[in-house]
Amino acid sequence: MDDHLLVRQPDGAVWYDGTLPTTEVWREAAREAGQIYHFTAATGDLDSIGDQIASGDALAVVSTLT
Repeated sequence: MDDHLLVRQPDGAVWYDGTLPTTEVWREAAREAGQIYHFTAATGDLDSIGDQIASGDALAVVSTLT
């Protein structure tokens, strides 16, 4: 399987079209699920991302894959 993924925004527009620095296992799981979640926040601290999303201080977006 190649490492190419096409990721679409919720409105269907292309968000990313290319390769991702991921493993084949990750890409296959993402393709099987048909979606990935993007999280953006003011900090890179993974332990606090959930709290930031819940409080409205971060953004979570779901994109579809093909």
